[in-house]
Amino acid sequence: MAEDDREKTTGGPGRVRERLIAPLEARGLRRKRGAAMGDHEDRLRRMARRFAWMSDRGLDALREAVEGSGDGPRGDVWPSDLVIWKCAVRIETPPPSENRALSTWMRSRAGRAAWDRSPFLASAIAGFIVKRQRPPLTDGEWRIVETQAAERERDVGAAERRRRDGRASADDETILERWAVGRANTAALVFPQDAGDGGGDDEGEDVTEARGMHHAAG
Repeated sequence: MAEDDREKTTGGPGRVRERLIAPLEARGLRRKRGAAMGDHEDRLRRMARRFAWMSDRGLDALREAVEGSGDGPRGDVWPSDLVIWKCAVRIETPPPSENRALSTWMRSRAGRAAWDRSPFLASAIAGFIVKRQRPPLTDGEWRIVETQAAERERDVGAAERRRRDGRASADDETILERWAVGRANTAALVFPQDAGDGGGDDEGEDVTEARGMHHAAG
């Protein structure tokens, strides 16, 4: 979703309560049988904080998705936190700081190893994790991210050569601009304390691992 379309507003958790939680309660969504009222209220408070990153439009869509995913024979019980999270990430991509699978893996030794092998590989892995909420596991998945990394590296290299020769097209400039943003974002994930400077010589954007690294990542 484009930034112009996100319609972000201030309000944080209060906005989530207004657009997501309160309307669902008004429509009859209730706590799970056996859950103490205090525990349920604590859960709703955590929920309000957890989804404060979503846009107004995203919260409206999430409200409809949660209403259609209710538990119980009549579908009028709040679904699990996992179900709600999966609904949310299908609607909008969370920022890296909210994507625990992404930030945890990228800051691990496996993430640094991917970066050291190739920033393009690290970037491709990051994209995979965002979509699947886990790193590549099978040989087939590793082939996919490695192919994506190689293709992007080839495209960026060709665009850089044309720019040096004074022949860069508008498409070339778009490729280079997107890569600059992507590698900065990946660097910030791998080196959070460096705020995206990539630790000097390193570069990165989509997060991909090297073949063989997955056997040691754990």
